[in-house]
Amino acid sequence: MNRENIIFITGNYGKYASAKEKFASIGVTVEQIDLDIEELAVSDVQEVSLDKAKKAYTAINQPCFVEDSGFYIDAYPGKTNYPGTLVKRTGISQNVEKLLEIMKDIPNRNCHFLSCVTFYDGKVLHQFITKNSGTLSYEVRGELKKEAKSRLFQVFIPQGSTKTLAEIQSEGAKKNKTSKSSMQDFVNWYNDNLSVKCKIKIK
Repeated sequence: MNRENIIFITGNYGKYASAKEKFASIGVTVEQIDLDIEELAVSDVQEVSLDKAKKAYTAINQPCFVEDSGFYIDAYPGKTNYPGTLVKRTGISQNVEKLLEIMKDIPNRNCHFLSCVTFYDGKVLHQFITKNSGTLSYEVRGELKKEAKSRLFQVFIPQGSTKTLAEIQSEGAKKNKTSKSSMQDFVNWYNDNLSVKCKIKIK
């Protein structure tokens, strides 16, 4: 494997920009390839990411990685921990105003992001999973930067903060200290070791 280059399968510019910046810190160039891969219609982000990584490797026949995420709302009316990995399919990430309208009378605003990065080179399979907890705001707050991964950033208040992710990013504030990054975990692993056995790492 060429250590100085790695392929990221994604059509999301925000995800690519974030990964590119993190890998640049260890001298690795990230190449973005946008593939039309059918995702599993399940709520398990680890399962979705694993399936996508294997399909991506089969399509390009080169080592690559994917990043998948789910957004889980504890008290969504009639559906606990909804919508999970079905964020795009449900349209929730594109219409956060409708989400807030649905949740306006719900006192329990607890929610969290689950993020999973999966690397696969045909032999080595490695996954990194992180959970970032927070609460749902009552209004859309903050301007989205080009690097933002989702409109949900405008309604998600990370644990330990009073501002939405969009507000934090638009103000150029330092990353919330409690925030975890599966991508950063992957970058650290990639920098240290490229030949480990299949292992699931959950934080």
